[in-house]
Amino acid sequence: MARKSRQISKTGIYHVIIRGYDDLFISDADTEEFYKLLKKYFFSPDSEIYAYSIEKDKVHMALYINGTINSIIKPLCTSYARYYNRTYNNSGKIFYDRFISVPIENENDLRDIIVFINAKPGAKTSINEYKKKSVICSVESVKKKIGLAGILKPSKIRLMTDDYNYMDDDELKNIVSITYNKDIEKLEKPEKLEIINDIISSANLSRARLCRLFGISVSRPAKKKDILSEEDKDNTQENKEDNNTSRNNNDLSVWLL
Repeated sequence: MARKSRQISKTGIYHVIIRGYDDLFISDADTEEFYKLLKKYFFSPDSEIYAYSIEKDKVHMALYINGTINSIIKPLCTSYARYYNRTYNNSGKIFYDRFISVPIENENDLRDIIVFINAKPGAKTSINEYKKKSVICSVESVKKKIGLAGILKPSKIRLMTDDYNYMDDDELKNIVSITYNKDIEKLEKPEKLEIINDIISSANLSRARLCRLFGISVSRPAKKKDILSEEDKDNTQENKEDNNTSRNNNDLSVWLL
């Protein structure tokens, strides 16, 4: 089956996800090597990176490319694969299929994806480039496009396209806290349930996992025999009253005899 052609962004901005078959970054030296490659390939106004997170088995990036996305991402991946194979005496592919690219067409999406990427716990992210000094990221370009206030002090953002089932609980909890701009540990149960329902409507996550994440016990569904409707209860009560009336009438009949 032929591969689907990539969607082209009208703005030239994309959310890119690169996944490994196994861990892409085994040591700190590997992370530093990839970091150097980012510096190499995103160095001009025609190729800017707005945010990145380097995790053990994947990389997230928000970037701008004036041209085809393959023109930058393909040599970037090839260079890192050569380094990895040489370092670990490995052969063959190290990436899980081709990279994912999602077009970002408006300012709100760009703000949300930068916040999302910078919120990755345990990853080497670009958040300090926004807080302190930019090294790789084109922070000035982001500032001109959308400003920095919504990135440094984000309001509620939407859950972005990602395979949430591959996140561990700590990562997922952090993303949810950032997304809803709330400390989920301090929420009351009704508000937790409201957020859980909102997440389920937009992401492929089970209710059981989210309830565990929010510290809510998952109720065991009641068995049929345990469930009585109000009507059933009324009928049961009526039957008891009828039986009592019948019993009283029988007693009265005995006295009349």
